[in-house]
Amino acid sequence: MLLNNQRVYATLEIRQNQMLFTVLKKTHNRTMVVFKKEDNKTTFLNDELIVIDVHQTANKLKTFINEYEQTHDGYKIIKVALILPSEKIQLKETYEKINIETNGKPTKITKELIAKLKKVAFGKPSIEQNVVLESRSIS
Repeated sequence: MLLNNQRVYATLEIRQNQMLFTVLKKTHNRTMVVFKKEDNKTTFLNDELIVIDVHQTANKLKTFINEYEQTHDGYKIIKVALILPSEKIQLKETYEKINIETNGKPTKITKELIAKLKKVAFGKPSIEQNVVLESRSIS
């Protein structure tokens, strides 16, 4: 959000036993915290670092945002950057190639080719790991 040549950023950091909501204002080369709220009384993540109760977490965020907007001349929070623990996350990148032409002529797109792309795009992590998968198709 841009206010009078100032950029305003909102972040939500979710830890196992803490939720931290912060609004920062950046002016030229300075960054200032203009609003900060936290909840240390609730367990938000389980041992696998998965959000336990999404509705409870969303309602807590909504409460924080409403409190900011009511105390800061009605400035609206449009987007919130989400920060989650990363110790169990693995970043993987994969590429899959499907030829859509042979010798300059279009190739028939089959169900098998589509299934192959879907398998890459919707690949699921094993139970022991959380995986952020960036999937691209190239030709």
